[in-house]
Amino acid sequence: MAKERDPARRVRELVQSAGQVRVDNSIAPKKYFRSGVEMEKMAKIYHDEGDLESAFILYSNLFVEKLPHHPEYSKVSQVDKSNNKKSLRRVFNTAEELKGVLKEKYQHEYEEFMVQEAKKREEEEEEAKRRKLIFEKKLEEERIRKEQEALKIPQQQPSAPPLIGDYPVPSTSFQKVLVNDQTAVGDNNRKHRAPIDTEDALQPPSYSSLYSVPITSTPTVDRSTKLVLSSDDSSASGLRKINIPGDLVSYFLHLASENTRKDLETCGILTGRLQKNMFFVTHLLIPKQTSTSDSCTTLNEEELFEFQDSKDLITLGWIHTHPSQTSFMSSVDLHTHCSYQLIMPEAIAIVCSPKYSETGVFSLTQEYGLQFIVNCRQTGFHPHPKEPPLYQESSHVVWDKIASVEVVDLRSKR
Repeated sequence: MAKERDPARRVRELVQSAGQVRVDNSIAPKKYFRSGVEMEKMAKIYHDEGDLESAFILYSNLFVEKLPHHPEYSKVSQVDKSNNKKSLRRVFNTAEELKGVLKEKYQHEYEEFMVQEAKKREEEEEEAKRRKLIFEKKLEEERIRKEQEALKIPQQQPSAPPLIGDYPVPSTSFQKVLVNDQTAVGDNNRKHRAPIDTEDALQPPSYSSLYSVPITSTPTVDRSTKLVLSSDDSSASGLRKINIPGDLVSYFLHLASENTRKDLETCGILTGRLQKNMFFVTHLLIPKQTSTSDSCTTLNEEELFEFQDSKDLITLGWIHTHPSQTSFMSSVDLHTHCSYQLIMPEAIAIVCSPKYSETGVFSLTQEYGLQFIVNCRQTGFHPHPKEPPLYQESSHVVWDKIASVEVVDLRSKR
């Protein structure tokens, strides 16, 4: 459990986890600048919601400090470079402030944890004493019971007494008896003498020791078996979930219908917001674009970014049609999506096939596909190995039948 660890160690681990981001040289610096803007938005949301760890990681993971090492950084405009430096100073100061707050938070949690542990140990010791007293009391009761049983005289069945003439000999155990001097059979003149005291004192059995049971030591508590509740992962892959309005695809296919009739692809951008560690697609943006039967390229991205900034929207992925093919990810699609998923692991690609009434939501496989495409230097359509799979159905998607989406078609905007 995190609270058990030393506060300084927790801060070090957080800093280390935040410093593992690298810049991929195949992605243009301009896209990293754009991603930095959106990540700063997400960090602020986490900060406002009180999730300081996530905010700190995002602030520390911004690419701005690593961009000057990008081979194409020299081509970046002076305006972008200036904005980059301002962003770096702002983010660095915010991250340092958060680091201090987290140190205090971790110290407080650690002290609280130690107090609770001391209280638990005290309660366990008291419980052990109570159990020991109960055990000793039972032992004493057992000892007394056995001692009392040992003092009792066992009842035996008497055997038939011997006969003297026609009369039985009286028992001599605990009474005075008369003994005849002469006991001739048929003699009517019996002579008697004084009674003889033949009482024998009964001696109880002697026990050298009493029955006893050794007291066992108090059982120790193995804390390693204590149930620990971990935080609820957003999905089996650990990715934050993306909530998609149920009518998004039908709206998109309606906007793409004209292109579909002409056997031309149509693409759109999925944007939305972050709330309570979950992404919500709220806007479907259709940018200006050029299309062929198997490709689609966005134009005038600055206009797209301006709209997103005006609404404070985050890019969550993209959507496009395959007008005459099934729903799958082509080699060009994989390379296009790679830049989305490198910047945001949760980014999705929705592929719609109107002809075959298919819709798929895909992601590059994190353990293999993403890195394979990063290392692939081929362009255009080219073959990729099918095994291991490079992409898969996204497991962190939630379709929401109630949520609505706002569609913005920027193609008609002058």
